[in-house]
Amino acid sequence: MIPVYAPILNYDFQRDLLKKDIDLLIKDHAIERTLPFKDGKSIYDSQGKLRVANDELLNNTSRYHLDDQMNRVYVAGEYKTYHVYNLTYLEEESESGIDIYNSKDPKKTIFWHKYHKPFTWRSELLDSSIKKFIDSLPFEYIQGVRLIYMEPPSVGQVHRDSHTFANKKYFESGFASISLNVDHGGGILKFLDNSDTEHSVDNDVKIFHFDDSVSHGVTPITSARYQIRIWGKLNVPYESLLDINNAVYK
Repeated sequence: MIPVYAPILNYDFQRDLLKKDIDLLIKDHAIERTLPFKDGKSIYDSQGKLRVANDELLNNTSRYHLDDQMNRVYVAGEYKTYHVYNLTYLEEESESGIDIYNSKDPKKTIFWHKYHKPFTWRSELLDSSIKKFIDSLPFEYIQGVRLIYMEPPSVGQVHRDSHTFANKKYFESGFASISLNVDHGGGILKFLDNSDTEHSVDNDVKIFHFDDSVSHGVTPITSARYQIRIWGKLNVPYESLLDINNAVYK
């Protein structure tokens, strides 16, 4: 069984090199992706089970307010949240340069769940330290590569990116979701398991597996936070990469 979270063994990268390329080539293209709130809570955590910040702060982040008819109204806050940019894309999906699924798809199928093939790297990143490191990982081919960037004052609102069954099928088919903790920015990635027990990712861990179908969010940051997420087909068993002794299961 693939865990929710586990450090990746035997791989390392130079944080300064990746940050330099992100600053030079990617960061300015990142676009805000905030979340809908209803009754003062993220719709993904309506009971407030995962505490990444107090309610006053969370309700002062940029967000969508849902009215009684479930219409979205954008509300700008003093605190910012996630900004994203995709480093790879699909020629046939115009939204794949910034998003993870087609907004017109009623099932909202994640691109890497739907297209089991290599994605295209942005041309300006072909010689980057980011691509060179990712190419050193044991992938048969790379699909999505996504920057998640935050600047203070900012907090990572609680959300889920995928469905549990879809991710389970994806991992069991030999695919992986690997995250690079390029700079934690003083924030902590927190998540819940199936029993609603809260866990935290150790900021000393630079590379880790993460199942984004669980509720997760990031505590307030004190400096810029740089994270890169990678999806693709492995050429080795996923379990062989994972530090099972420090894994968290659902």
